[in-house]
Amino acid sequence: MKTYQFRKYSKQGVALPCKGGEQIAPACTQGQPSHYDIAPCKGKRTSALGLKSKAKRASAMLWQATDCWKRITISGSCSLRAFSRLPKPILLIIIMSLSSALSLQAQEANSASQTVVSNAVPSSFRNTADNVILDPAEHLYPIYLALLDIKEGEFLDSLRVMHIGDSHIRGHIFPQTFGKNMADEFAAVRYRDLGINGATFSSYTHSGKLEQVYAWQPDLVIISFGTNEAYGKYSPDTHYRQIDELIVLLQENLPYACLLFTTPAGCYLKGGGYNANNQRCAETIGRYARDHGLPVYDLFAVGGGDKDACANWKRSGMMRPDGVHFTPDGYRTQGRMLFEAFMRGYQAAVKEM
Repeated sequence: MKTYQFRKYSKQGVALPCKGGEQIAPACTQGQPSHYDIAPCKGKRTSALGLKSKAKRASAMLWQATDCWKRITISGSCSLRAFSRLPKPILLIIIMSLSSALSLQAQEANSASQTVVSNAVPSSFRNTADNVILDPAEHLYPIYLALLDIKEGEFLDSLRVMHIGDSHIRGHIFPQTFGKNMADEFAAVRYRDLGINGATFSSYTHSGKLEQVYAWQPDLVIISFGTNEAYGKYSPDTHYRQIDELIVLLQENLPYACLLFTTPAGCYLKGGGYNANNQRCAETIGRYARDHGLPVYDLFAVGGGDKDACANWKRSGMMRPDGVHFTPDGYRTQGRMLFEAFMRGYQAAVKEM
């Protein structure tokens, strides 16, 4: 039995070749928009990202129906001449039925994407930024497309999400809160986390853990480091190069995976004072993401930024006495915040599909 995989597409519909197999290209006839075909992939498992939503197919059907001087397709292909021989009342009924069917498909596709997302950022937090994922290059668009197909029951495979990072990830509560919400919302999502206590971008790169990440072949990798870089002498240039070393390896070994950064929530120094490197670390991660067209969830800014991020978590009782880690409620809140931001991005993308 052949395994069929969808290839990842940009927003403009540019097809990428399947590694080790056939290329999957848009199905176009005389230039009209249409859904994307699938083809057998002979290579190892790659991202199962598709573009066959009902809204896309409805758009293609509507193009065929309204381009009346060429041809119209209803249960196959028939010529305009044959179609025009139908009595006008019958013709009108068919056109109205087609219009209603397309409208119903569009409504179903829209309702499948409209999950109500509550405000996950605690109301007591001060100076918070908008709880959104910053993704001007729309790097996550293929993931959103695949999630819409999951909603509509048209996805042929699971969508795999891997979350890597430091002790905040190793503690599992933060990433698994996000992962559980994703799995509850999108049935085909599979989620794993792989954190290391005390890890930095550099130490994780050389830890041997990346082989486990590659082996699982995730479609989305969430990358959460920065807390440990904020201690000691901090160099933005060194940090930037260390980020790049990890990202280059991920992109070389997972060429079809999407990547998402998160910044650290903030921390205090061991003596109890505020760690001014929090903001510098978050800014370096954000700068790298912008320079390379990658998305970032700035948990530091959303949580209150340089002025209030640490203070907000501490005042709310969600930061541990060590001033570095968070309580279970704190990590659950962070997981819900990330999920809310992700769903906002998803819903915005679906409106444009």
